[in-house]
Amino acid sequence: MNYSDLIQSIRKQFKFSSNDSFHLEYSSSACFVIYLDNEYDFKMLFCCAKIYHMDNVVVTVVKDVGKSCSSTSVVVDDCAEMIDENDYLGDAFKDGPQKFFFSDEWGSYLSHAGQKFESIANFRDKLRKFAVQSGFHYVLSRNDSIYVNVVCTNRDVDHCGWEVLGYVASINQCFYITLFNNVHTCRGMIRNRSHRQLRSKIVRTCIESSVCLNLGLMPREIMSNFKSTYGYEISYKVASRAKKRCVEKMYGSECDSFSMLSWFREAVLETNPGSSVVLEVDESTERFKKGFCSQIQGFKFSLHVLYVDGAFGKSKYKGQILAATRRNGNKGFFPLALCFCDSETEEN
Repeated sequence: MNYSDLIQSIRKQFKFSSNDSFHLEYSSSACFVIYLDNEYDFKMLFCCAKIYHMDNVVVTVVKDVGKSCSSTSVVVDDCAEMIDENDYLGDAFKDGPQKFFFSDEWGSYLSHAGQKFESIANFRDKLRKFAVQSGFHYVLSRNDSIYVNVVCTNRDVDHCGWEVLGYVASINQCFYITLFNNVHTCRGMIRNRSHRQLRSKIVRTCIESSVCLNLGLMPREIMSNFKSTYGYEISYKVASRAKKRCVEKMYGSECDSFSMLSWFREAVLETNPGSSVVLEVDESTERFKKGFCSQIQGFKFSLHVLYVDGAFGKSKYKGQILAATRRNGNKGFFPLALCFCDSETEEN
């Protein structure tokens, strides 16, 4: 049986003529009204029944006048010969031993009105994860430093009533939910392995510990690990940006590092008397041009072997890092001079 056979069966059972117009709908624990308009919706019915462990699904036949005629039911076990649910479900929902992911708890992050969050940033993070796990999209009708109002994307189209409203309390800067309507009256969605809300901000919070232990973790490895532990697929671009956010949180951004060069100059001159630090700035654009740092006193306590080498900067500012080092008495390397410049020239 397919969708066309179901329509013909209903017309025959309720004695509808070819001129009679009607539509089909059913409901689940996650969505109040789900429409059956085509073959794809008919297949998704079995997916929904499998995901939410529904023994049977009641399909309501509704005439265009808006008055319900009657209802019939489709039992999942009886329809197993029609559709293989595993063809439409992700690995987390297929038959057999179910694998649990770290993302399973995301669906419980928002629960009731009056719920408290540490900050508004913490609420926004949990809201993103809640939407990803629940399989829907949202828009922020209001989003400022105090108030946040969130509604379903389908509010204007299907008049979906899902909504969250909250505010930041001035007494403790915590965020409180004042209104939480967790019922979707739109067509809803079936959760899959990817979600447009699954961006670098969410992934960063999930991979922080891994990046902290291994800064050499490549984006491809992050993609593979995230899929196996959280059950979602992310793009190479999202994985790369998420790693960059982790590094910036641990060590600061590249922009902040350049802004601290003046502090670095004062610190070197204070802790290493006799050193020389020169920072050159382009007068026309007021942009950093070159930085030179040398510790002259180190010549007295190192071997008479000088190593000169350079490396290319891989940040968004590019440039090169030039260094002159010597061997000390402990057979280690002592940096005598460092130069941050745009390219390696005779002048540098």
